[in-house]
Amino acid sequence: MAGRWWLWLVVAAGVAQAQVGLEPGVDLQGRVVDDQGQPQAGVYVRLEQADSGEESLARTDAEGRFTLTDLVRDGDYELTVVEDLGGVGEEDFYVYRGYVRLSRTVAAADLPLTGWEIVVPAVQRMTLRGRVVDDEGRPVAGATVRLKGGVAARDDIIEFDLTTAADGTYEAANLPTDVLLQANVHVPGYVPEQVRDLVPGERVFPDLQVAALTHEVTGRVVDAAGAPVAGARVLGGTRPVVETTTDESGAFRLAGLPRGPVTLRAGDEQRAVATVIAPADGPSVTITLQPLPLVDPERGREVAVELLHTVWA
Repeated sequence: MAGRWWLWLVVAAGVAQAQVGLEPGVDLQGRVVDDQGQPQAGVYVRLEQADSGEESLARTDAEGRFTLTDLVRDGDYELTVVEDLGGVGEEDFYVYRGYVRLSRTVAAADLPLTGWEIVVPAVQRMTLRGRVVDDEGRPVAGATVRLKGGVAARDDIIEFDLTTAADGTYEAANLPTDVLLQANVHVPGYVPEQVRDLVPGERVFPDLQVAALTHEVTGRVVDAAGAPVAGARVLGGTRPVVETTTDESGAFRLAGLPRGPVTLRAGDEQRAVATVIAPADGPSVTITLQPLPLVDPERGREVAVELLHTVWA
């Protein structure tokens, strides 16, 4: 039997006596349809008690029917009907992450226990398509495309992932046409492109391009006299930043870089940081370090370390 436990503490003649009882809760059955009378399957119905914040959540069946349990007929409730566009499943669904079909306040006294029909506006739908390619225009299979967005002037938070097919394409069907979306892509071994926005009214995203991290730069780090610098830090790239340390001969190899020119930075705790730009997969480069200026002779090495940490940050 649904209900809520309550506790009374009675003090009589200096003796405390506890009484425990059950305040009966009620179950509510209803149905969700759109304004065309079509049942809305798989949407979430949520009632939150305005004063206590306690809530009851249910998902509609194929006929749009639902049952909310353990409700108290007191005060006001916030009613929310939410559609899960991401298909995450009931166990992982969070009511604030979805497409809101209806939101309003309902007095508890107005809640019918049976036969409650909740009418939500009908929604125009679209199918969204796109493609992921690499920096040579070849399709990328198995990429994770994250679509994220909402509806203008509303608090909807819509976010879900798609996976590209063998031809690099992805598709999201049955999306509301008023949803504004952004797309970004993640593929292990590739640099992602910046977030792309879907132009309102469009049904196809521009190609999302990723750059393969299959390139490298080799070289040597030397001091002002041309002697090799062992143990120097060498960093290259921006997304991601790749780092290595020179060997005893001052040589280094940075792998896992994207195509194109790479900005390299090198330095240690005794010499200034040097920056060069080198082509990926090009000839070996030489990075020459200069002594750090002693801004404060008494602090010497400490100042040098501070300057380096500022550059590495």
